[in-house]
Amino acid sequence: MRGKTLIFLFCLLWGWSFRGWAQPYYFLDQDNYVLEQINNLRQNPLAVAQVLGLDLSTLIAKWKDSDNTPVRLLNLNPNLSEMAKAHIAQMIETNTITHSSQDGLTLEQRARLFGYDGPFVGESIIVICFENFISSQDGLNTLLTTLFKDALDQQSAEGAPLLFGLYQDLGVGFAVGTIQVEDKQYNVYLLCLEFGLRNVDGYLVGRVYQKDKAPFPEYGLGGIDVFSWGSNEMVFAHHQKTFMDGSFFLPRSAGNWWWMYVKSEQNQSKLFQVTSPVQFIPFAVNATSH
Repeated sequence: MRGKTLIFLFCLLWGWSFRGWAQPYYFLDQDNYVLEQINNLRQNPLAVAQVLGLDLSTLIAKWKDSDNTPVRLLNLNPNLSEMAKAHIAQMIETNTITHSSQDGLTLEQRARLFGYDGPFVGESIIVICFENFISSQDGLNTLLTTLFKDALDQQSAEGAPLLFGLYQDLGVGFAVGTIQVEDKQYNVYLLCLEFGLRNVDGYLVGRVYQKDKAPFPEYGLGGIDVFSWGSNEMVFAHHQKTFMDGSFFLPRSAGNWWWMYVKSEQNQSKLFQVTSPVQFIPFAVNATSH
């Protein structure tokens, strides 16, 4: 592949800014291709990991605390695709790369503005820049490969939604253009993925976060322990480590009142009463946890 890679951008939680897009960007319709590739990852994670050259024994050890519920295959959702493209347009307009919206809305609130009525939404954003030109297809494949490695190896929050088992819907935004960084102009390829969950029957779904109304935690929360149990049993019934974006899902028995106990690797802990099948939990974690 010709061209020098400038950026593989995953640390989006702090935001990133540049001088500006040097010329009009344009969207490419790759939604079905992206859907096919992500569904293949969800169906055959170990096979994809092997193709990507990742160490399978290391991955299996990392996944030992993951929920063993079979993942659902995703379907394209036009509302979420509109949301993804609109978020790309906003980032380009404001010269930032971030999960935050200008009006401070959560992911779920943003999704409702675009007509998506699911109660739980995830988002992945990745950007690459090259000094020289590569084809849009090569750019997209590079973005997907990097995201897949991140999802499998659990390195950051960006890849987490790809293997979150309960998501049902996918929205895709893929844009190509150029940006000006200091005195140089670079070709840029930007992918925004929105993941949606409409049906939470039988599960307790949630996200642990640090800032009020923040769609993602300020720091990755993979490794946070989430326990839940029924009030009549008063014993730990279910346990999972959160995904790197702080999300989790646990089996839930209908009709029970539930409690949750959230504990970090630094033994910070807090007890929460479950009042809904979807829980957004504010929980302060020291930045050095991960």
